[in-house]
Amino acid sequence: MEAYVHEHHEPTCDPVITHSLMRVCRLMHDSINALSVDDQVRAIGSLISNGLIRAVSFGSDLEQQLAFVAECRAAFYNIDPVMQHLVHSVNHIAAQLHQTATQSGGHTRRTASFARACAAFAFITIPSLNGVFHRLSLYLESGQVTSLFIELQKLTFC
Repeated sequence: MEAYVHEHHEPTCDPVITHSLMRVCRLMHDSINALSVDDQVRAIGSLISNGLIRAVSFGSDLEQQLAFVAECRAAFYNIDPVMQHLVHSVNHIAAQLHQTATQSGGHTRRTASFARACAAFAFITIPSLNGVFHRLSLYLESGQVTSLFIELQKLTFC
């Protein structure tokens, strides 16, 4: 994973690479137990965040990106920094959706449903984090992203 992080700087959507990275990251995650040192957990979390989550991008296919992030949440539930990164990723996906909806002329029922799915992901994931200040920060960020859709929805459906 370290070699991949250092050598590859462009995002990929290749299913073989994505599956291989996911497999390696799951093995690293599963190696963590109650006796693991905090530095080891932090290093593994950084490799998963930088080597997998940032490395996989499906471009404008936001639904597939959200599905990938949801799969990562299920696979790496034990590492708080990875969960924080996943919430940031979902907020970024929602911001991309907002930008696309604004440029294409409006908010539809489909984009509203997708925005709700992003908000639900964030508000379900955040309580599982241990750090109070991390939770507060992520709630604030997620609330700000969600408020963009509330304003857009008011403008479109009025």
